[in-house]
Amino acid sequence: MDDRVALSGLRLRGRHGVLPEERVDEQEFVVDVECGTDARAAARHDDVADALDYRRLAEAARAVVEGSSRALIETLAEDIARAVLALGTPWVRVRLMKPRPGTIPAAAWVELRRPLPPVAAPVELHVPDFGPAKAFYGALGFCVVREEPARGTDGYLVMALGPTVLRFWPGTDLVRRHGYFGTFAEGTPRGYGVELVVVVDDLDRAFANAGAAGRIVTPPRSRPWGVRDFRVLDPYGFYVRITEPHDPLASPAQPAPPAARSTRPTP
Repeated sequence: MDDRVALSGLRLRGRHGVLPEERVDEQEFVVDVECGTDARAAARHDDVADALDYRRLAEAARAVVEGSSRALIETLAEDIARAVLALGTPWVRVRLMKPRPGTIPAAAWVELRRPLPPVAAPVELHVPDFGPAKAFYGALGFCVVREEPARGTDGYLVMALGPTVLRFWPGTDLVRRHGYFGTFAEGTPRGYGVELVVVVDDLDRAFANAGAAGRIVTPPRSRPWGVRDFRVLDPYGFYVRITEPHDPLASPAQPAPPAARSTRPTP
C-alpha cells in the first residue's frame, strides 16, 4: 500500500549547529515529514483514532528540535526519523532545512528516508515519576515521542532511540497499588532477572552521560562478539546494558560495519 500522510513547512526553533554560538542562540528550522499509513483503515470509521494523526508527527518533530543540541542537521534529521518511526509508521521521509546555516548566505537542507527497523518485544517500565526517565534516558540520546502528563491519576511516557522503544507508566504513586507489582515488598529490586538492552552509536559518550545520572555496575569492556558494552542501574534501579551496534540475529552475533561503531579506546 502506497498511502501516505505528510506534514509540510513545520517551523520550529532550536539550538543546533557546528559553531558554538549556534548552540546558544535559537534559530529557525523547517521540517517536512512524510510517512506511510493505511488511509483506508482511517476512512472506514472516519475516526482520528484509526489514523496516523499529523499532530503526533508535529509533536515528535518538535520534541527533537526543541530538545538537546546537535552539531549536524543530519543528526537532527535522523533523530526526527527515529521519533516518527516510534509512532508505528512503516517508513518515514524527513526533509530538514536550516534557513541560516552559520555564516553561509544560503539555506541548507538534508533529506532522508528510513524504513521501520525490526523491533523487539515492547518494554513498559512502571515508575512513580517521569522526570528521572526523561533526564537519564534523554542523556543517552532517547527522544520523547509521546507524553501524557500524570495529573493525580496515571500518565504515559514513550521514549525512543532508533529501534529501542521504552514505555513508562503511570508517573504517580499509583504504581505502588498495581494489582500485581503492588503485592511485592517495598524495596524489591526493580526488574529482577531482566536486562534492558540499549544500542548506542557512541559508547564512550553514553558511558560519561550514564555515569552522571545513574550508577555504573560494570565499565566498558570488549565482548567475544566484537563490540563493547557496559552495565548501569537507571534512577529507578532497572538494570541496563548499553552496547555498540551489532546484529543480534546473526549466529554468532556479528559486529556492525566499522563505520557504524565507535572507535575510541575504552576509558
